[in-house]
Parts: sequence; structure tokens; C-alpha cells
Amino acid sequence: MRARILSGLVMAILVLLAACAAKPIGFELEVKVLLDGKPVRNAAILVDGIAEGSTDAQGRFAKTLARAPEKPIRLTVQKEEGKFRAKTWDKTFAIKPRKDGEPAEKQSFTAELQRFVTIVVTQAGNPLAGAFVT
Repeated sequence: MRARILSGLVMAILVLLAACAAKPIGFELEVKVLLDGKPVRNAAILVDGIAEGSTDAQGRFAKTLARAPEKPIRLTVQKEEGKFRAKTWDKTFAIKPRKDGEPAEKQSFTAELQRFVTIVVTQAGNPLAGAFVT
């Protein structure tokens, strides 16, 4: 009898926890990506490590997403093209809970990328190990 009561109590607690868990809500994400003050086309936009799309010719990305409120959301912008590579841009943010009928929250960011420069020192066409560039 005691085991049945305990089992029922555990089930009730689990049901209550599941009911109280934050449900995903929609929000608008806008990202503008710049490099040297100019828009960056085809920059990859990742949210929580998942590719959501890429920027257009004006360096803009916009999409409506859904996430649990008040939980950290990681926004990542990456750009690689041929020999060009930029430092990955990261931002963590959270959305606020809202009541039914309230408009979707808008999160807008400007990601100013920094260019990486790789210098290869060669001698007779072969990479030179331990070379210093000053």
C-alpha cells in the first residue's frame, strides 16, 4: 500500500513538472553582418549550433524561431570563402516570457566580423618551419 501511494505521488510530481516546463515561444531574429563596414553575403547563421540560414546580398538575415523563454540562446556567425576567413562571432541572449496575444519579441544584432590573415613563409617553394615575421 505504501509503495502504491509513493508511486502515485512520484507520478503526480512528474506530471506537474512536465506541465510547468517552459514551452517554446516564437521570436523574430534579425542579424546584420559587416566586415570592414561593408555587408557580408553568405555568412552562416547558427542558433544553438544549428544552421538556420545565411545572409543575403545586403548582409542581412531574418527568421522567426521558437525557443524556451529565459534559457540561453547562442547565436553564431561564421564566414569562410576560399582563402578568406573571419573570426567566428558569438552572442548569447535569452527571450522573455510573454502572455498569449502579446507580439513576438524581436532580437536584432549587428555582427562586425574580423578578418584573419595567414602568412606562409616559404623557401624554394616549401614552407619554412620556425620562421618569424616582423
